[in-house]
Amino acid sequence: MKDFLQQVKEDRCNRIAIMLHKNADPDAVGGGFALYSLIKKICPDIEVKICGDEVSLVSKKIIEKLKIPFLEDLKDFNPDCLLLFDLNSPELLGKHRDLLNSSRLVYLIDHHHQSEAVKDLTSWSFVDAGSPSASELVYRLYEELDVPLDLVVAEAILVGMVSDSRHFLLANENTFEVAAALLKLKVPYAEIVELLKFDMDRPEKLARLKAAQRMKIHQIHGKTVVFSQVSSYDASACRALLGLGADAVFIFLKRKNEVRISARSTYSFSKETGIHLGRDIMEPLGPLIDGSGGGHENAAGCNGKKNLVEAKNFIINYLKSAISPLEEE
Repeated sequence: MKDFLQQVKEDRCNRIAIMLHKNADPDAVGGGFALYSLIKKICPDIEVKICGDEVSLVSKKIIEKLKIPFLEDLKDFNPDCLLLFDLNSPELLGKHRDLLNSSRLVYLIDHHHQSEAVKDLTSWSFVDAGSPSASELVYRLYEELDVPLDLVVAEAILVGMVSDSRHFLLANENTFEVAAALLKLKVPYAEIVELLKFDMDRPEKLARLKAAQRMKIHQIHGKTVVFSQVSSYDASACRALLGLGADAVFIFLKRKNEVRISARSTYSFSKETGIHLGRDIMEPLGPLIDGSGGGHENAAGCNGKKNLVEAKNFIINYLKSAISPLEEE
């Protein structure tokens, strides 16, 4: 972060827009707010905004509860620097994708495998693909700069960590250390758990049921891989089919001028096969669908414009070559 501050000074940044991914989740919103607060504290002369193309239903609750100054449109704000947070694909900016086509500086703070598409755009980056959440990285920035956290910022960081680590299922040693430090600040953990709860509305329930109805099951060298298609709630449909017993799930979504693929896998699937959904499948799949992709080991996605059938064939062929056959086969 000290390097970041030096970079900001050298680049003479006066207006920074912290850009979150489309349909921003609690990690993006919570960590983005903590990053916003940090820059405001250490660089009071810099004007900062948080912006993204929509947020998830849970994130809306968090924004309201923590009073996060989130914007869906920059309007008259003309940033000289875009700080991409918690995203590794230009397509994930959604309607704000065109902001990258200007001469603006682009910085990056992320915990995904860094794609070449983003790497080529950024002049400064802080990436740790081993961190379960982007919010955890922001805590480390506070720690490095010895900047105290107020209770609201601490709560924002912890809500992002709990969400993206799947309630610490994907946590590592450092995650628990950071969580312990935040709890010592009297962050109300029970309130965070309650904040992350949500009741599915009828359209999401229907999307999950339709995904189950339309699913195609493939047995690939002992692994159960499921494909399905929906018109909305693709990430939720992924989680639902994974809960039904699949080892890996790929949900396809097609709208006018848009193709999207969401993928999820179990921890045992990635451990036994060595397959990283973001790095090994979604990132190389991007050019095929005229877009870009990336993500985590067990959760990833890809956005583009065409070739949905070709994309499915690509995934199947890759899995057949990457998963080792069972001995009895």
